Amino acid sequence: MWSLIARFWNWLQQAGNANIVLIIVTAWYVILTRRIVKATARQAASMMQPELSIYGFHDRDKPDGKFVLVENTGDHPAVILDVEKTCHISGLKRLKYSDWCWMDAVIPSKKNLVFEYGFDKELTERAIAEFMCAYSFTIVVGDLSRQVISAYEYYPGTGQFVCKLGMPWAVKIRHFRWHCKWRYHRAKPLIGKFKRWAAWENSVANTLPGATEDADTSARQENRTAGQH
Repeated sequence: MWSLIARFWNWLQQAGNANIVLIIVTAWYVILTRRIVKATARQAASMMQPELSIYGFHDRDKPDGKFVLVENTGDHPAVILDVEKTCHISGLKRLKYSDWCWMDAVIPSKKNLVFEYGFDKELTERAIAEFMCAYSFTIVVGDLSRQVISAYEYYPGTGQFVCKLGMPWAVKIRHFRWHCKWRYHRAKPLIGKFKRWAAWENSVANTLPGATEDADTSARQENRTAGQH
């Protein structure tokens, strides 16, 4: 054993071999540090993870309505990022509706909100019977910093719901499109103001004395040119 240690020591004393060992040790240290950082981040995220409970119920005032109660059972407020209602129709294209009016709404801790998920008007227009439909209700929530996001999908037919971590890609695309529309409608009045300002500036420039004399001079030159021809 001592001979092996001596051989390793001699090998380590050779030029460049110590650097190889240092690189290996540093790489292993980086891997361990990365694992510790990821574990710490997961632990911090789990403390801020929104916790919801979803129940289906019937309203006495609206016996034909379909409602779900979303309760924030966690210790921190939850911000609503997306609400989607889906009606799966047997043999036909499903109906989907994203309710943007709830976007950025906050559900305080230990409080609840009520949502309606029915498609009575659409089903009546298409003459589709209720027994051909299956519903699902999806709500995407996050903490106040919007860094820890969860998607809850509730199935009223079975009374069960599932939770998935992270924001779904469909919701990301909808948020991107919504931000593009928001920026467009915000910039549209500014573009109109710029056009009106440019038109006003041109009208003011045309009413100046110098501009009138230049216009008369150019008109006389055109008349002379026409007379020569």
